[in-house]
Amino acid sequence: MPFLKFLITISALLTASGNACVLSDENIESGYNAEQLVESLKHDTIESFVYEGQDIVSQKNLNDYSGNEYILYELSPAGYAIYAKDGTSQAFIEGSKTSNSPYYPYLNYDCYYFGFGNYIYFDGFRYADIVNNESVDASLIENLQIELPSELFNISNEIDDIDMYSTSFPKNPDPDETDTYLGFTVIKNYEYFSTLKDFPRNSLGTCGITALCMFISYLDEFENDGYIPDNLETLYKVGNGTNTAFGDYIFENYGHTLAGLGNDNSGYPMANGEIENTFKDYLKGECDSSLYKSTEFHDGCLFYTHANPRKYINAGHPAILTMTSFVAENYQDETTKYTYHTALAYGYNKDDDTFLIHTGWDDGSLRGTDIIISDATIYSYNTFLFVG
Repeated sequence: MPFLKFLITISALLTASGNACVLSDENIESGYNAEQLVESLKHDTIESFVYEGQDIVSQKNLNDYSGNEYILYELSPAGYAIYAKDGTSQAFIEGSKTSNSPYYPYLNYDCYYFGFGNYIYFDGFRYADIVNNESVDASLIENLQIELPSELFNISNEIDDIDMYSTSFPKNPDPDETDTYLGFTVIKNYEYFSTLKDFPRNSLGTCGITALCMFISYLDEFENDGYIPDNLETLYKVGNGTNTAFGDYIFENYGHTLAGLGNDNSGYPMANGEIENTFKDYLKGECDSSLYKSTEFHDGCLFYTHANPRKYINAGHPAILTMTSFVAENYQDETTKYTYHTALAYGYNKDDDTFLIHTGWDDGSLRGTDIIISDATIYSYNTFLFVG
């Protein structure tokens, strides 16, 4: 999502109508003692990220006007990694094994980082959002205070080997439903997302719609071709995905946003509840009634944000992840806010607390595929199953 689109006050997020964070059965905790929660600081290094044949071609410090330290590495023949530093700890935030960073064309300029999806450069005349090349108000950037989440620097302490909830999702990868790719456990049909170029453009802060459309086209391709009925397929199907008009159609007719908030300037906030309700209304309004009855809806937020999406992937199902960027306090209006981005995950690496995602950016290209993100900023998650 473009920089500072989808800026939502945290108080609004917590007091809204309840759709933002649906505390489903998958959020319910089972008993465990404090000794099971062992925290240790991360000491991630670029040497552990690169694979044989990759070389570091540049190293650049990124600023955020709050004194936080970030290091950007660009790799050859392709790839990048961004790390945050906090004292003696260094933590991986995001990167790719297969493509260079959004900053790559702008390395000669001053570059700024405000968390995943928020990439800014200054060309001597203006600040610009790299994702959409729009100008950004200098006073807004220079008056933000960024607070990095403590989870970023601690090795994941989620206990996911306990029986958190009664479902058929496996704790370990199902060999019939998963594969290995770039060192990640991935869904069997991971190539669909790693090569997907046809998806709705996210130009107005509708990343939740874009991720949902990618999920719908996946279900239509592999599970049941009724998820995009013939009358809609003629209008909106492109290649093995969908066009921007499909996203517009779903948003205009079935879209739910957090407490009805959103506009073209600030974006349209959606988390697990809004995404699920949008999909349900789409199914009821456009698809055969039997398809709605044959679809399972799974989601959650705040709790088990690492473990549950991994279990979905273990069973061969992609997951929609809504991620927060870092806490941003604006000195001018003294409000604490988050920025959000929703993406589609099709793999994970439990050893280094990361997910492999399609960002939903740059429709028509592969620049948003095979992106690696830390699981420390996941806020909510969804998956949908065709159960026949």
